[in-house]
Amino acid sequence: MKAYFISRFNIFDYTFKGFQSTRTSDQAAYAKLFYNKDRLEFKTNVFINVTFPSVIKQDNSNWEWHIYTSKYLPLIYLKRIQSACGKNINIHVIKVRNFQEFYKKITDFPYDANYATVRLDDDDALYGGYVDQLNKYKNQKGKIISFPYGNEYCFVNGKKKIGNKCFKPNIALGLAAINKIIYNCGDHSDISTRYDIIYNNTPDVYLLCCSPYCDTKRALTKSIPLVIRFKSSINNKLKKYGITIVQLNSIPINTNVDSIELSSIIVRWCNIFFRIFGFKIIECN
Repeated sequence: MKAYFISRFNIFDYTFKGFQSTRTSDQAAYAKLFYNKDRLEFKTNVFINVTFPSVIKQDNSNWEWHIYTSKYLPLIYLKRIQSACGKNINIHVIKVRNFQEFYKKITDFPYDANYATVRLDDDDALYGGYVDQLNKYKNQKGKIISFPYGNEYCFVNGKKKIGNKCFKPNIALGLAAINKIIYNCGDHSDISTRYDIIYNNTPDVYLLCCSPYCDTKRALTKSIPLVIRFKSSINNKLKKYGITIVQLNSIPINTNVDSIELSSIIVRWCNIFFRIFGFKIIECN
């Protein structure tokens, strides 16, 4: 199965209300933000130094990357992106006028017979085994694959600073659709109400950028709840045995929880305890 990463790099379109910047700013303020030099420098540096390496260093090379950017992007930044991509035949930088053209191009593209489309924002990253993990679901046509576990990071003085661990079911970062176009599946925050979601509980799958230049202006979180820290520490040891601890609310609603109960007596007794706190031990995907 071929994985198609789809990224949107600074597409200029005030009429598209999928971002906070277009919902909360007037057109003049939005245009000023779009052309802000500090913001463009940051976005370009992060894209080249964090997002880009995470794709080209995938363990599985059966991927293609479509980077959609604005035809109004200042040439200096377009050339830097094109230069980073070089002559890699798996990477395509595509200029669009607006989001209407973006959606038309991703819909009309002739994908392979068996494929997955993947959301990857222009300031985030995925771990090297992502495509291999995704290929486990090559026969799950029409399903959405979510990777809830990752890490926050910030980019300071040209270097990544890894922050706290994240647990975000249905996060847009790394969200994939099998034989479907993920961007045509609607808002990721309530996607589980429209599609069957498969949750892959591999730890540390993504890096989520935290910066005032992000659309949400998210900052690094200051602390992680004790139970999450404990679970993450234990999971690092459990995964070599093929098991992991997950939150019960991360398991799809239509799943029979008892059907994925492990047979080990020790694990069953542990699950009696973990259920009290909303967790469960299951096999790793």
